[in-house]
Amino acid sequence: MPDDYYQILTTTATREESAKIAEALIDKQLAACVQIDGPIESIYRWRGAIQREQEWRLRIKTTSDCREAAKRLVFEMHPYEQPQWIVVRIDQLDDGYQRWIDEQTRMQAET
Repeated sequence: MPDDYYQILTTTATREESAKIAEALIDKQLAACVQIDGPIESIYRWRGAIQREQEWRLRIKTTSDCREAAKRLVFEMHPYEQPQWIVVRIDQLDDGYQRWIDEQTRMQAET
């Protein structure tokens, strides 16, 4: 059973890219759930210039057992040169929701 649970945030340029990544994470049981928000507006500096882009945000729910494999998959599929990858440890989960996450990621954790 995993020690820790995480919500991981990343963004893509299109809804389609987000959906493709989300479905791959679920299919490979690297995440129990991926929520897609958007469009959102991101303003940031990249290579010395201020950028303003419309993006889609993925909220990935996963475990310590699956976190690194999820990162590898996202970075392999991601179109950005430097994808956002923010990992937030979840301090508290409802027992039923925690069991559900464990069930959804169990096959990956056992391999």
